[in-house]
Amino acid sequence: IKCINSPEWSDFHLDMLSFPRFCINPPEWPVMYLDALPKFKTIVESMLIYKCDLPTNNSLGEITQTLGITRVKKLVFQSYKNLSFALVKHHLDDLKNLKSLSLPNNNLSYADKDLLAGLVNLTDLNLRDNNLHQVTGFFNYTPGLQFLELGDNALQSIEPGTFDNLKNLLILKLS
Repeated sequence: IKCINSPEWSDFHLDMLSFPRFCINPPEWPVMYLDALPKFKTIVESMLIYKCDLPTNNSLGEITQTLGITRVKKLVFQSYKNLSFALVKHHLDDLKNLKSLSLPNNNLSYADKDLLAGLVNLTDLNLRDNNLHQVTGFFNYTPGLQFLELGDNALQSIEPGTFDNLKNLLILKLS
């Protein structure tokens, strides 16, 4: 999904084998023209949402479900805007199958400690190219993480115990 000339979701394109679709009534996402989506939409497992603002009243999971995509395992959300204090747990609701979450280039300097609380299957998390200053307590809800990317942030130090809950962590990237 790429927002084009409309950061409030009044016009977006779903590129699924060159079938563009549009959303109207911004930014609530209530009506979408989704005629003739291919039958395989229910097996789509990866979504890239690019240069879009966060939706006002819906979670990203609700949006994928509205598109008929119910088994998202990988989600990439790149707004290239400052999402600090804007990105909250509600935006990640309804993504129970999510294994990989990538939130690069969102200028996050702060994220709620419970942001990832509903993502019980999460194994990969990419927070690269943001402006995070601290991550203390942020991983309390993600014991299954195996890959964690924190490079190119504003982390000056990391408090002892920050990663104690990550018993399955195999790869940690800090630079």
